Amino acid sequence: MKSGNPAALIAGAALGLLTALHAPTAAAYCRTAACKDGTGARCTPSLGTDCGKEIFWPKQCVSFSMQRDASEQVSLDLATSVFVEAFKKWTEADCGGGTHPHIEIVDLGPVECHAHEYNQKAANANIILFHDDVWPHPGAGSTLALTTVTYSVDSGEIYDADMELNAANTPFSTGDSKVTYDLHSIATHETGHFLGLSHSQDPTATMYRDYIPGTIDLRTLEPDDIEGICSIYPPGDPIPDSCDPSPRRGFASICSPPPIDPEAGGCCSTAPGAPRGMGSAAVTTLLLGLGIAARRRGDRSRRR
Repeated sequence: MKSGNPAALIAGAALGLLTALHAPTAAAYCRTAACKDGTGARCTPSLGTDCGKEIFWPKQCVSFSMQRDASEQVSLDLATSVFVEAFKKWTEADCGGGTHPHIEIVDLGPVECHAHEYNQKAANANIILFHDDVWPHPGAGSTLALTTVTYSVDSGEIYDADMELNAANTPFSTGDSKVTYDLHSIATHETGHFLGLSHSQDPTATMYRDYIPGTIDLRTLEPDDIEGICSIYPPGDPIPDSCDPSPRRGFASICSPPPIDPEAGGCCSTAPGAPRGMGSAAVTTLLLGLGIAARRRGDRSRRR
């Protein structure tokens, strides 16, 4: 669905709990893709459902910001350190010969805004936030976290990405013992979505759609994950210190900041539950299509 030029859609990707048996499938990392009828994926090896143009961050340096209140379960400092570490797993992955993906993630510090949004005509922030009281999306009992990406349908360029964590229904833990729902594991999975990866077909991969409670397996990347991130951001020359990680149209700490002069060709966007420029049904379809439904898999054999 298009509105404006270039157009943008929102891709939601959820990390789910476990409810039904699931048989292992052939290994295949998948990249989120802008398809004709909505959000899809392109996988390697290819699948019959592959479609569209893969999404990616066009800048060599990208920022994120923690929402300043963090959670009753996790302090701001601890949450920030967890996500800084999670992003490093991806940006410092070994693409061969000691090279790394050609992208850098920068923490711009805490923000006031406690909502997913992308502002078409104003400054933005790529926000990570916790919902302590109520999970505002479908699947409250089966969704641990949700990453929403706004991107150009025409080019695949990512404009904005926000992460929401379901603290209302999830007892997170951060240590190596007495593990409940490991925030480090969940953060590593969600930062993969932030960078443009969809759910993997490899049941051993960190980007596989499910998490097994009580485990810390998803803290580390598997070969499938590494191949995926290196395909999106192939190694290149060192990123210059002058690279500006500011979000599209500038950085803002507050929700819905005052508008600025729009860039030529703008785009449309929406926050789930408060659509602007596209219907809420499209958002719902995208969320379901990217795996809000939870599945169970058997014993994971992790490759170390």
